[in-house]
Amino acid sequence: DVSGSVFDTVSADDRQYVRNERLGVQDQFKSLIKGLPPDKVKSFIWTFDDGVREGPMSAEEFTPRIGGGGTDCVSSIASIVSQDKWKNYDGIVVLTDGFFSGNWPKNMFKAKKMLFILTNSHSTVSLPEGCRKIVTTID
Repeated sequence: DVSGSVFDTVSADDRQYVRNERLGVQDQFKSLIKGLPPDKVKSFIWTFDDGVREGPMSAEEFTPRIGGGGTDCVSSIASIVSQDKWKNYDGIVVLTDGFFSGNWPKNMFKAKKMLFILTNSHSTVSLPEGCRKIVTTID
């Protein structure tokens, strides 16, 4: 989730990304993914806010940044896992504040294979029942 309200700010005059301390959670996420042993874990990153922004990409290719408006987590991830190449995923990790809505289709998502890494200020209302959660100390 790279929605603007979660991780960063954009200057109004030139639409440049302005780094702030909250972007650190994306940097930490990138470090975590890069630290996974490549002979045991093959990971791919997509970014989304009101739709998929980028991906798939490796942790090396991922540059922390923000997107735009609201967050459409469910349909963004559904648009990825509905593709034949990604249907048989081993796990989904979502970095988000949890402020989104939508229903997780049970035939498409296996809640036990989903991990949500949540910012300190977060909501769990729209997370799928039975998923795993980690709450960070970063707002």
